[in-house]
Amino acid sequence: MKALRLLLLGWLVALLAGPALAASYTFRSDSFAWESASTAVGWDRSCTGYPGDDDKATLNFTGGFVFRFAGTNYSSVRVLANGGLQFGSDTGFFRSFSNTALPAGASSNVGSGCVSAATTHVILPYWTDLNPSQNGSGGVTWQQKGTAPNRYVVVSWNGVHEYRTTTPYTFQVILYESPAGTNGEFKFQYGNANASGSNATIGVQVSGSDYTQYSYDSGYNANGSAIRWFVPSGSPTRRAEYRFDEWNYSGRVGEVTDSSGNSNHGVRVGNATTSATARVCRSLSIPADATGATSASHAVDTLLDVNSAVGDK
Repeated sequence: MKALRLLLLGWLVALLAGPALAASYTFRSDSFAWESASTAVGWDRSCTGYPGDDDKATLNFTGGFVFRFAGTNYSSVRVLANGGLQFGSDTGFFRSFSNTALPAGASSNVGSGCVSAATTHVILPYWTDLNPSQNGSGGVTWQQKGTAPNRYVVVSWNGVHEYRTTTPYTFQVILYESPAGTNGEFKFQYGNANASGSNATIGVQVSGSDYTQYSYDSGYNANGSAIRWFVPSGSPTRRAEYRFDEWNYSGRVGEVTDSSGNSNHGVRVGNATTSATARVCRSLSIPADATGATSASHAVDTLLDVNSAVGDK
């Protein structure tokens, strides 16, 4: 059913893109390849009621490495104990241990000299109440790796326990160096089955009006999986549009008209026919395929190779 797959893809693109039109970042599945990270993160232990728990630390990149996030180059990043990274100004978000749906609000204020502002510029591989300083808990490590212009920074939560539990969570973020003037891509990777997403928020928030939520307190097949994040290069390109309003089909190549102007005309397969029953003009009627491996297919073949015309992701 090649034609129907293409049409359904078009509907899915529209449905997925609709709520996220204001979002800078989008995502796709990616290959899993766990990266080691050898340098232990040392927590600031300031402006928090739970030092080493709801805490932060600043990581400084070296050798001219910068990561471009939301249009700005950064030579450092703030790692948050509760499963996130933050670029730019501190907003006190590291104190927000109770995850919510995005957009995340401002953190609580803990006193004079400690900032509490609207949450901005955070990437959240697994925002939940984690405690890397708890007895028996694993720690958070990081490392800058590779050779310019293909360097990357890895930040890993290694069997870090959820607060007041012995449940360990293993996941990491990889920040990829990118060509000058382009936004960097990054990847979330999940190394154990506990990081199921059932009590966490996964996503990206540039501001209160620019955010993309992957999941919130919902199941996710995390173990051995990866999510790639990037800024789309532009609006989706329409490759074909089939209105199925022809008067008849005979199996002649090109008889199913592509109305997009790209001349990707299709052909009837099997016993697919036109019908006068339609909301606007005419419609396509496809009989149900009989069961069995040798049964005939009834469809419209777009004659497009989907992988090369639309992509395989």
